Amino acid sequence: MASFFDDLGKKITQTGQSAVQKTKDMGDIARINSTISESEKQIQSLYLQIGKLYATIHTNNYENEFTGMMTSLKENENRIANCRQQILDIKGLTVCANCNSEVPKTVLYCNVCGSAMPKTEFNDFSNSVKCFNCGHMISKDMRFCTSCGAPVVSAQPAPTAPVAPVAPVAPVTPVVPDVPVVQSEPVAYTDPFVQSEPAATEPLNDYFVQSSDASKVCPNCGTVLSSDTLFCVECGTRL
Repeated sequence: MASFFDDLGKKITQTGQSAVQKTKDMGDIARINSTISESEKQIQSLYLQIGKLYATIHTNNYENEFTGMMTSLKENENRIANCRQQILDIKGLTVCANCNSEVPKTVLYCNVCGSAMPKTEFNDFSNSVKCFNCGHMISKDMRFCTSCGAPVVSAQPAPTAPVAPVAPVAPVTPVVPDVPVVQSEPVAYTDPFVQSEPAATEPLNDYFVQSSDASKVCPNCGTVLSSDTLFCVECGTRL
């Protein structure tokens, strides 16, 4: 029984030692791979430096094996230089030959190192305008100055037509229509304390009974009818 536990202990110890060794080996491998990677990067950088140094030294006297690469290198360098010059022309800038600073084309001296700048002559101004803010000549197609950023539209405002003076307006006299004057008749004054005699009225029965020869009066409704009417046209009473 004691020998069994001794063997088990030995196996556990060997397994632990083996795991520790494997962990150590993995760490060593990772460290070595990192060293290899750093060395490969340095080699690539050296290759680039050697190639650049060779291209700089042997610009025109390179071997035939390098003809294709050197020709392509020169074409790309010229393309980059042309693009940069186009950007400078759009901005209205030039490069100082002494300090390589970008300065306006119109200045006489570099504002960085003070060196004299070559005079730039503008022979054709047909497609250019002068910026009202900084004075640089820029293309008419530009909406903003490429040197100071000022809007080009406001530099050349459109002429406005003179405003004609407004004639004074004569005062309007209000027209009053002619209103006829109506003269009212004088009202007779009646004394409220004096009692007037009532007007004589004819008896009502006599009004309905009396009639002229040319008309009749209906005894029922009092409608005046013609003499030849036999029945009242309003109530139908026989006359």
